[in-house]
Amino acid sequence: GHGLIVDEGARALRPPVYSLFLSLVYFIFGKENLLAVRIVQALISSCTCLIVYLLGKQLFTVTAARISMAACAVYPFFIYYSGAVLTETLFIFILSLIMLALAGKRFIWAGVLFGLGILCRAELIVFFFCALAGTFIVLRKKEALRKAIVMAAITGALLFPWMFRNYLVFHAFVPLTTMSGYTFYEGNSPHNPTGGPGGARFYGEAFLELA
Repeated sequence: GHGLIVDEGARALRPPVYSLFLSLVYFIFGKENLLAVRIVQALISSCTCLIVYLLGKQLFTVTAARISMAACAVYPFFIYYSGAVLTETLFIFILSLIMLALAGKRFIWAGVLFGLGILCRAELIVFFFCALAGTFIVLRKKEALRKAIVMAAITGALLFPWMFRNYLVFHAFVPLTTMSGYTFYEGNSPHNPTGGPGGARFYGEAFLELA
């Protein structure tokens, strides 16, 4: 009833695409139907294997494509993430589509997919700028400039509603998420012996020491 807000301390902790994805699954199959989420994510992960095959076939050989697809199909973490309520499965699917679009020089589709991908996991924006720079390596200067502008305009148009929403919520410029730096600290802090979320009880003490 409050939009994409978990509580007052998490009003833009994550971008909205995965939350909207979950909302759609729950709307179709029932509220908090985790089995439905896992089945849908397993199907998405299977589609990722197919995209990896197409990418391998386009860039290398059919043999390389088959080996890559088989590796994806049995990769333990892809299987694990399919059953977890996390962004990884959807994000990897979008990322593989981005790579396929870039490999085929379909920059309009790449712009759309970059917008969705960044709104799934904000760190993708770093790769987005690398992709813009990469157009000047694979294309002639004038054509590269045109394609880069088109891709940036489409991506920016998709990001703008979320940025505007954040401005209305925070009355400040918060482009994507308020989590900036937190995950990096979570994985690298000497106060977190697990290297991941399992060490959360150490964070409060660590921040107090830093303060």
